[in-house]
Amino acid sequence: MNKIEFKLIMHSGNARSYAMEAMKEADKGNFDKANELLLEAKEELLNAQKTHSGIIQDEAAGKKVELSLLLIHSEDHLASSTVVVDLAKQIINIQIKYSKERN
Repeated sequence: MNKIEFKLIMHSGNARSYAMEAMKEADKGNFDKANELLLEAKEELLNAQKTHSGIIQDEAAGKKVELSLLLIHSEDHLASSTVVVDLAKQIINIQIKYSKERN
């Protein structure tokens, strides 16, 4: 099971990192780069969600899923990364909107 938790942490962490970088690029006015990074973040988040779905499907199929601190930690990473990616998208959209209004 540790392999699954580490995949969740890795992909979630990558998603959060890409989203944070995307916001930094948008802050500099590099909106194309920001959107590229946001796409990377969404791809990593999708990989994490697929891994998480596998855990849920296993449990639904009757396979025993051991509850551990590492599993809880990895799911926390997924949840927080989902929020960061969603907020990054909104923040970047706001920055694009206000950039256009200033010009």
